Amino acid sequence: MRKSLITLVAALSGVLMFLGVAGAHHGGHGPEPTATGSGIPTADPTPSPIPTATPILGFSDGNFHGTYIYYFQGTQDGVGVLTADGNGNIISGSETVSDGTNVCNGSLSGTYSVNLDGTGTLTLSFTTTEQVAGSCPAAAVDHSLALVMTSDRYLNTAEEDPGQLVRGHLTKQHRDDAIGE
Repeated sequence: MRKSLITLVAALSGVLMFLGVAGAHHGGHGPEPTATGSGIPTADPTPSPIPTATPILGFSDGNFHGTYIYYFQGTQDGVGVLTADGNGNIISGSETVSDGTNVCNGSLSGTYSVNLDGTGTLTLSFTTTEQVAGSCPAAAVDHSLALVMTSDRYLNTAEEDPGQLVRGHLTKQHRDDAIGE
């Protein structure tokens, strides 16, 4: 009787150990085995969906704030500095522009809008301090640009005005010794 009890315990231990190993082997990796008519477990034939990359989103007007240096080139070339308020407004700026014949300085103001994906629009009004032909007109000139933010520190632009082929780059200005920048 004692030998039968030991044999039974050993057999049950073997079954429990097999079930424990099978459960540990499964360990959440892949689909659950399912019973078939033959009593042999098989994996669920439905594959798990492949994860897809989710684009990083979350830009807004607030990401475009502070003072930026910029350059642009194309039909006209120039450099400047502008300050964005983080609420859709260019509150100040200055620019030097050349059309290949005339060079002039002026001030900037304008508006902008940044979409969730970092694209947007920028409208700049350039008012010259001198009145010369070409890139230095007597009245303020508005320029419409497409923009894309690569980060809070870097923006790329392309002018959308007819007859203009101008692209540019803005970089947030900071001093190397500035704390917290």
